Amino acid sequence: MAASSYRFVSPGVQVQEIDNSIRTSDSAQTGPTVIGRFEKGPVMRPVYVNSFSQFLQTFGNPIPGNNGTDVWRDGNYLAPTYAAYAAQAWLRNNPALNVIRLVGVQHTNATDAGKAGWTTDNGYTANSAGGGAYGLFVYPSASAGTAVTGTLAAIWYVQSGSVQLKGFTAGSPLSLNQGTNLVVASAVGGSNSEFQAIITFPGGTYTSNFNFDKDSDKYIRKVFNTNPVLTNSDVTTSENLEHYWLGETFERSLLETFSTQTPSYNLGSANCYGFISALTNNTQDLRNHRIPARAAKTGYVIGQDLTTNTGSYVASSQHKLFRIATLDSVEHEQRN
Repeated sequence: MAASSYRFVSPGVQVQEIDNSIRTSDSAQTGPTVIGRFEKGPVMRPVYVNSFSQFLQTFGNPIPGNNGTDVWRDGNYLAPTYAAYAAQAWLRNNPALNVIRLVGVQHTNATDAGKAGWTTDNGYTANSAGGGAYGLFVYPSASAGTAVTGTLAAIWYVQSGSVQLKGFTAGSPLSLNQGTNLVVASAVGGSNSEFQAIITFPGGTYTSNFNFDKDSDKYIRKVFNTNPVLTNSDVTTSENLEHYWLGETFERSLLETFSTQTPSYNLGSANCYGFISALTNNTQDLRNHRIPARAAKTGYVIGQDLTTNTGSYVASSQHKLFRIATLDSVEHEQRN
């Protein structure tokens, strides 16, 4: 082939600029890991935070301690959260931190001594008020033959001893025997219906009148100890040691129960009756709260009753559609 048939191209250099004006970001700093108690937040897993404001939003404010009176209802703010203060100090001058919040979990093979939760030192047994949980049940007074509905109004937890109710009916004082022989005691009528409880424990008794009016000086949560920590002799001095605490009170349920009666009753002005019973049977004992941390759940949303039985309605027999569960455990998520 003749050379004239080829096209000869001279070699050259092609120049192309690569723009490096945008620098890649440095890898995120991991920071140390802080493990301890916090007000709220995800539990038992590391959570990365890169600012103190993010820490506050996720885990809440540091708790200085010695704060709060109604520990059972408002939460335990008595002990400082040292881990939260450590996180605050680090994030003041550093950009990142890993946080692990501890809660009460337990091994599947844990013995009673190693289980999470709590229980009273002693429990109620037949014919012996050794301790445990005692419930006050209240219902309105009514004429013979009139159907009324009562409700559980309050629960006391006693390390060793019992709770009794004292009242007056027809001018005669009544005593309360524990166990199966429960004697009804009436509340005092007037502006605020009041009961009188007698808490017995080794070495003494505590007696107080009380009602369920939050504005009253005799409101039940004002006149009884509501701090379970005060029953722990390991952290409480002997002069401040208590032998019981008031746990749950159900003021709203009590008011709703009284207001929906036929005829309706006003708890503040109508006489009412009550009795105290140990909250235990052969299979369940309410004093035993040996329960590990677990996710909060709502009740089930159920479907419409599609049966032809129009004379009755049984919610438990309806189809369960769904329920809502939190991603994390413990009390803050349950309440909020």
